[in-house]
Amino acid sequence: MPIGFWTLLVVICAPITTLLYLTGYYPYYLFALSIGAIGAYLVLLMLGGYGGADFWYLTWIALFFVQNPSTGHILMPISFGIFLVASVVIFGALGRTPIINKILVKNDLPGFPMMLPISLALILTVVIA
Repeated sequence: MPIGFWTLLVVICAPITTLLYLTGYYPYYLFALSIGAIGAYLVLLMLGGYGGADFWYLTWIALFFVQNPSTGHILMPISFGIFLVASVVIFGALGRTPIINKILVKNDLPGFPMMLPISLALILTVVIA
């Protein structure tokens, strides 16, 4: 990702999320849950599960996606984590097929692009959870 790619997201979402915590709209335990999710993502990064841009994508989702905007459901890092595991399994199975493998996996990349399962998990979390 280019330098500054996440800047606009952080500049817009950080003050809004902070305000929602300070006004009591978001309970403080959700911040602890977000930090726990980020810790799990950091462990996966250190184990080589994905690259740095994927880690930042997951971090921003955990920090700023505290409550589902369509349903009002809280504890979104848990729902997102479940859908993330399911999405990785789905894309892992699809990646084993020769046609999809040829399209999505490039020779110069170290592995399957994780942005696709992360994005699918985010969409499923908003629509279903």
